[in-house]
Amino acid sequence: MHRIYRRVRIDVRDRIPSDRKIRTVLTQWLTHLGYKNAIIEISLVSDPAIRRVNAEFRGKNKPTDVLSFPAQEFTRTRVPRLVSDWPQAGPLPLGDIMISIPTARRQAREIGHSIQDEFYRLLSHGVLHLLGYDHERSRAEEKRMIAREDELTSFLWK
Repeated sequence: MHRIYRRVRIDVRDRIPSDRKIRTVLTQWLTHLGYKNAIIEISLVSDPAIRRVNAEFRGKNKPTDVLSFPAQEFTRTRVPRLVSDWPQAGPLPLGDIMISIPTARRQAREIGHSIQDEFYRLLSHGVLHLLGYDHERSRAEEKRMIAREDELTSFLWK
């Protein structure tokens, strides 16, 4: 189950994917990654909202594009490969992802691609952080994470 919370006014011109489309994509990605029965909560928020959370949890008093809050203490080498490795009954809670729609909108414009492309790039980035990937650890880890983001977003065009 994937819960999606919208806490920001979405301009229809943004063409943010529907909750149903986001759930479909997440299900596809998580199944591919070995997490068919998992929970991720997604909040689409404003810049002031993500700035407050960024300040509180990361000590950075500025908006950012995406924040991830893992529900588990996974490292990339210790992530259960299959949800069946999860010792409790029910879905595996992976964590929460917050995406700032205004920042995504700006970044899409700067990069020159659609808000949907930027949204899915940020969503894949957040999902990988929940699974223990961390591009800030090393250049090699950054390259692995970018390759995995590309792998996940390639599903959008299949």
